[in-house]
Amino acid sequence: MSQVCSQKSMINLVQAARDMRRDAAREQMTILCVAERAKSGAENWFADSIAHVVPVYRQAGAAFERIEPGRDIGTPPQALYINPRDYETYMRWARSMQ
Repeated sequence: MSQVCSQKSMINLVQAARDMRRDAAREQMTILCVAERAKSGAENWFADSIAHVVPVYRQAGAAFERIEPGRDIGTPPQALYINPRDYETYMRWARSMQ
């Protein structure tokens, strides 16, 4: 199902979504137009999109439990995290959508 890993520098999924919106605007990425048209709002759209493309993690004590991309996790974005290198993976994926 999922594995537990201990990673010290995780990014909260909500913050990653905010950063992605900022970076997408700075780079004038097409994906921003899609996100801004979402009824749930751009940041919520990015949080959901990130969770469908890269693994997300939820805190499990002092470690983080990995949840594979695309799984219905039933956890609010505020309680989820991503690995910083996965942010870069998502950015590469988003750039490829141009």
